[in-house]
Amino acid sequence: MGLGQLSHIGIGKEVDWGSAVPATDYLKFNSETLTKSIEELVSAQLDARRDEPESYPGLHSIAGDTIHEVHPKSLGYMLRSWFGNPVTTEIEAGVYEHVFTPGNVAFSDDCQVPPYTLEVNRDLGANNAFQYAGMVANILAFAFGTGAKILTLTTSWIGKDVQPLAKTSPSLEQTKPFLWD
Repeated sequence: MGLGQLSHIGIGKEVDWGSAVPATDYLKFNSETLTKSIEELVSAQLDARRDEPESYPGLHSIAGDTIHEVHPKSLGYMLRSWFGNPVTTEIEAGVYEHVFTPGNVAFSDDCQVPPYTLEVNRDLGANNAFQYAGMVANILAFAFGTGAKILTLTTSWIGKDVQPLAKTSPSLEQTKPFLWD
């Protein structure tokens, strides 16, 4: 049984909301709680039987959080999913400025901000991962200070679909996270 050491989250920028794409980058993370849930609808109709009432599947939802130590490259994915595409300017050779401003132009008719496909490998001993499509950041919450000296980010995600997938091999960011100084 896996213990999580080989877990990873892959991320890919979608062209059409909910159309899954392969992971093009990988994120280091502390924990994740992405799940699919199906609401149970219970009939209130009176019936002449001694049993539980009929139930039906209701709303299917995909949601959960990922918690990351914030690294320079991966932070851009979360900010893009919240604000939209940044305006990027090269200040000098190899040094860029990215300005994220809430946009007033929707990504598509079905999705306001740019969506991602997330590949989540939970290292459960099998060669399986899960591919979450149509994922957008619903909430971003940063934690930083004298009590938490490594900047962390909790991203709450909502999405469109999830499918099983053969896990891929990650290549993780090698930069250091933002530290309290």
